[in-house]
Amino acid sequence: GADAILLNTLTGEILDYPEKQGNRDYTINIDYDIPPAGSLLLYVFLEKPKEIFPQMPAVAEQYTAVKESSPITVTPQGRNVLTIDFCDLQLGKETFRDLHIFDAADKTFKHHGFSSGNPWNTSVQFKNNTVSRDTFKTGGFKATYHFTVAGDFDRSGMQAVIERPDLYKITLNGKEIKPEAGKWYLDSEMSVFNIGDVVKKGENSLVLDLSPMKIMAEIEQVIILGDFSVQSAAKGWVIHPPVSLTTGSWKTQGWSFYPGVVSYSKTYDITETNASYRVCLGEWTGTVAEVVVNGESAGIVGFEPYSVNVTDKLKQGTNTIEVKVVGSNKNLFGPFHNSDPGIASPWHFRGVKNYPAGNVYRQLDYGLMDDFRLESSN
Repeated sequence: GADAILLNTLTGEILDYPEKQGNRDYTINIDYDIPPAGSLLLYVFLEKPKEIFPQMPAVAEQYTAVKESSPITVTPQGRNVLTIDFCDLQLGKETFRDLHIFDAADKTFKHHGFSSGNPWNTSVQFKNNTVSRDTFKTGGFKATYHFTVAGDFDRSGMQAVIERPDLYKITLNGKEIKPEAGKWYLDSEMSVFNIGDVVKKGENSLVLDLSPMKIMAEIEQVIILGDFSVQSAAKGWVIHPPVSLTTGSWKTQGWSFYPGVVSYSKTYDITETNASYRVCLGEWTGTVAEVVVNGESAGIVGFEPYSVNVTDKLKQGTNTIEVKVVGSNKNLFGPFHNSDPGIASPWHFRGVKNYPAGNVYRQLDYGLMDDFRLESSN
């Protein structure tokens, strides 16, 4: 070819890529350095294009740290979460204590004539061969989810998330609760209940009562949302008063199940506008991170080098720089008990023998582990 351009798959930019003439006609030589898990997409023209593309910015070799003008501020962009994945199950005259939701669903469907257990885990529906079995006139179950609230704090904003609530009569501490019209969490089948005026300090019991049995009544986790923290207990977790987040793992700060975004923000006073500037994350863990300068996105970070050039986003004077770290639904939904970190499949929810302490739940450490840096070079 005769010329190479870079197609930036993260920003959509098209830039002229440096090349040298090769030893033969219609050949060019290029150099590249791809970081771990990185990528490079080039387009090579057979002839020099008529369009002139912007030059790639020069990479400075020497950077020095810029002193911040404010301490770091850490702000979750959503409410904290507790996932309850164990319940007591009443089938007929029998009651089973502390069952994992997989086993509770399996036992329920076996009780109602499904020899292989939960059909939604053990088979693939062909045409309507599963839903057509929804001919129950009797049967049903009660699933009771327990959670404990410790300490005195404002509980008025607490909510519960329950999948397919239209199937059940739902009570919390003996009082019937109804879903909020048009409100849902993550999925339209997962309805939101305002429980702030019903939840209490101490032991709370949320009951899903079904009669008769329904084919769509698959026992799943219950999720609690609110302004609180969670701490390990002998069985699962206890809800405690909220705490302020700092750098470090969310999991060790009472945000073990949180799947969302946490913002890390500082201000900088910039006097030199002719320098090149970059933001470096240092040690962090997440699915992806975003760097935001003065309210405008400056770039996405997903792999090494964990840095973003922010030169064109800075202004003379005071600038606000945010790093937004994104978690994942692994810590929200699991599996928590029978898998290596990061691995999730339907089979990893099987065979949970007992209700373990929260601190042995298998969850990932997400967060900005140490402070980010703004660096400059002339």
